[in-house]
Amino acid sequence: MQTMLLANSMSDNKKTETAILWMVAVGVTFLMMPELFLHPGSVMLSIGGDAVKNYFSFAYHAQYGSGFHFEGMNYPYGEHIVYADGQLLFSVFLAKLLPISALAAMHWLIIAGFISGIYFSYKVLRNFNVSFVWALVFGVVITVMSPQVFRLSGHFSLAYVCLMPILFYLTQRYRQAPSFKCLLLLFIFTICAGLVHIYYLAIIGIWVLFLVPVSVLIPKDTVRLNFNRSLLQAIVVGVAIFLSIVVVLATDNVVDRPVYPSNARAHVTGLMDIFTSSYSYIWQWFSGLGMISKPAAFSEGYVYIGVVPALMLLCYPVYLLVSLIRRKELKVHGQYVTWFFVAAGMLFFGSGILFLNCHECLDNAASFRQFRALGRFSWGFYYPIVIVSVVLLYNAYLFLAQKNRRVANVVFTLAVVLWLLDGLPYATYARTLAKNGSYFYENFNKENGKNWNDFLKEKGLNGNNFQSVLFMPYVHIGSEKLGRGSDYQWFLNKGFSASWQLQLPLMDVMMSRTSWSQTFAQTRTFGGPFSHKDVLHSLPNDKPILLLKLKEYELNPDEQFLIDASVSIGEFKDCDVYKFYPEKLFITQQAIRDRIQPLIDSCENDTVICVGCTQEYFLRVFEDKEPVKENIKQIAVFTASDTLNGMYEFSAQISPTWDNYRMPSYDIVCYNTMGDILGSYTAVGANAIAHEDGSLRVSKYFTMPEGCTKVSIKVINVPNPAYQSQGAILLRPTDATIIHSVYPYILVNNHIYIDPINGCLLE
Repeated sequence: MQTMLLANSMSDNKKTETAILWMVAVGVTFLMMPELFLHPGSVMLSIGGDAVKNYFSFAYHAQYGSGFHFEGMNYPYGEHIVYADGQLLFSVFLAKLLPISALAAMHWLIIAGFISGIYFSYKVLRNFNVSFVWALVFGVVITVMSPQVFRLSGHFSLAYVCLMPILFYLTQRYRQAPSFKCLLLLFIFTICAGLVHIYYLAIIGIWVLFLVPVSVLIPKDTVRLNFNRSLLQAIVVGVAIFLSIVVVLATDNVVDRPVYPSNARAHVTGLMDIFTSSYSYIWQWFSGLGMISKPAAFSEGYVYIGVVPALMLLCYPVYLLVSLIRRKELKVHGQYVTWFFVAAGMLFFGSGILFLNCHECLDNAASFRQFRALGRFSWGFYYPIVIVSVVLLYNAYLFLAQKNRRVANVVFTLAVVLWLLDGLPYATYARTLAKNGSYFYENFNKENGKNWNDFLKEKGLNGNNFQSVLFMPYVHIGSEKLGRGSDYQWFLNKGFSASWQLQLPLMDVMMSRTSWSQTFAQTRTFGGPFSHKDVLHSLPNDKPILLLKLKEYELNPDEQFLIDASVSIGEFKDCDVYKFYPEKLFITQQAIRDRIQPLIDSCENDTVICVGCTQEYFLRVFEDKEPVKENIKQIAVFTASDTLNGMYEFSAQISPTWDNYRMPSYDIVCYNTMGDILGSYTAVGANAIAHEDGSLRVSKYFTMPEGCTKVSIKVINVPNPAYQSQGAILLRPTDATIIHSVYPYILVNNHIYIDPINGCLLE
């Protein structure tokens, strides 16, 4: 009878603790983001850069799309939903089943992530035999201080703070009590996580992989049995990763995605990212005293662990050393070493230590160079370190309590206070984002109470009158090799707003690993009258395109070419709004072709014809075409016989490397007769236009500084080599047309001349 009463009492206590846990988890999450609870469908945490793109990808596909092909951007091609960061698992399946808006579903998923993050952090601590109060308090603090909290400003698929605690819990439980259920849950969890974001697959895979060797170092039963169990766990995760990748590859029809992302060495974890924080009240105080000049701020590698865990990392080795000297038994510490080993392994990858000073190492690491933000692997360092730190602190508390409970309580209180001083700014950060959510939502959707449907209705139009939306300056981010408009990605929310409300796909692109061939075709649209407009020729219908031109943006002549083929509708949301007619552009382009065709027909090899030249121009054809060997080198100097005036265009033909992201740029420096620098301009290689033969045309429009008589041109070849061969470079007044022949092509303004109707190369 006493046994039954004790069992019932324990059961009741467990239910009470669980109820308190859920109430605290929900309460803390509500206090952090009350607006997401109260108005999940009418707030947006941010509407700039990646944030609005990730909102758009998820919501557009959940509301208007189907299957794995996302049609909201990169019109008319579309994209696989994974490469649009559209959270495949949720936007393709779950969000369509919920009786709420896609935006509300997205926010409820974030809320659920925080609540379950607290729950599983608590569960992991309880499995280390930490008391209920300690596990509850520090489970909350650990979750609130997760480095993933800062993903709330944009990378929402990476903002699920529950993923690492769940992984920790499942692998911990399997080590404590191996079972088929644990393996099955880990298998399902891995697939689901991978279908939310591909990075999770790599993080889970490395985490589990490091548990295999540590099973030999720290055996639980016998070395063989423990090793076999860990190996089986790794195999199960490996199969899950393989199946997830197969699902993505089998549903992806693009074959020319980039395999070498840019800046792969830039986003790693350093010591400052681990031990300092510009958000912490403690480190702000240290900074104010002049003890440290610049604590770490958020970055891909930011994994601040807090002052208390840092102190435990310092004290624990000292304790172990003293214990060894005194010949004390340390068997109980094996479980800590296990997770320290995993943490060290995750930090090894997150720090990118192998690749920081070794280009060849990254060049040959075909798999890991796909993960540009290696610092994200350090999330697997944060959780083991802070959780084991709590366990060590708890054991120290128990030891002190046996000696003097008052001292022990002071230690506990001090630890909580220090951790709160570290963690409260995280909660404030999330709360501020949520508080501004209504403003961002209103700003994104309306202007003076009107949305895009209202604006078009006033003009006697609606979304059905158009086939797509085009925002200018054109933004294309994602191919790693080429792109445009990265400086204006924060303004693209105007295009996303029109696309979302009018249910029209967007021609602009903000994605990752975008097809090279599709990128080249898209960017040729903005190459002026002498580039072939592949995309415009392949549109599925004759409807006009809704063109939004940012009012503050000054168009160059090539971009103006599209506006000239458009009809103004009016102004809305700081944009000049047009009906753009591709057919009208084709007619204008054909007329320009007809005017120069007689000159093209008469052009012989190695000849140059200048049409409309009222000022001097400079043309140099590099016969050897070899790339320069230096990182920066002057390749040409143009000295004019008279002062240069007005708008000029610099352009350069190059053959790029195709096995990496590297691209050269060019510095154009203008001087007066005294040798003074009047101005400097950069033709960025990533903004190049691609030709059908695979060569690229890098260009820059600029107004010649007053008094300029000499122009120096330098190639920026970093990292070296950034290209395969150098073709012709041309500096011309924008009102001049320069025709020159270089076998086997004829070039017009350094464009390989192409029949704009048939797309034929003229040899």
